[in-house]
Amino acid sequence: MSISNFSSHLIFKSNSIEYFSAIEHLYHDAYSKGFSEQYIDKANLEIYISDILKHGNAIFVKDNNIFKACLLYTPLSLDYQCPQQIRSNFNLEKCVYIAEIMVAEPFRGQGFGKLLMKSFFETIEYQYYTDAFIRVWEENLPAIKLYENFDFEKYTSIEQTKTKPDGESDFLMKKIYLHRPLFKE
Repeated sequence: MSISNFSSHLIFKSNSIEYFSAIEHLYHDAYSKGFSEQYIDKANLEIYISDILKHGNAIFVKDNNIFKACLLYTPLSLDYQCPQQIRSNFNLEKCVYIAEIMVAEPFRGQGFGKLLMKSFFETIEYQYYTDAFIRVWEENLPAIKLYENFDFEKYTSIEQTKTKPDGESDFLMKKIYLHRPLFKE
């Protein structure tokens, strides 16, 4: 389903498995090098992407057959690391979880994250969800600022153990959960 055009870019939403490799490529580009570099287990990534496409959706930015960016979302119940503080205070099936926002490295800083967020709020299934959550690394200040510009507020945090690119040693990442009600009172 086409959402809109942004300059010459096609923005569309799909949960089709035909876009699996595009998502996998964007994920590797976002997390296996640069600022948040870490080891990515191929088998776990395949399960993760398949689960999201089965239960949620992806919003893509594409231009001339190049996938530039993607937002993945699903019910919050699929976030198996969701903290007890959220589990105790929200119906996870009624909360949408923005699991990933990935922009290919050459296209960062060009407004694609903002475009994905706008497209998300224009197309989210409001009849199913009352609240939205997103989890972000505390050191990713540009992403936090973007989410705060969309009225997300810090709610709680967790520590995740990640593996360094060498595939052998671990490190901790503190992740912040940001929350936003989908309906203003």
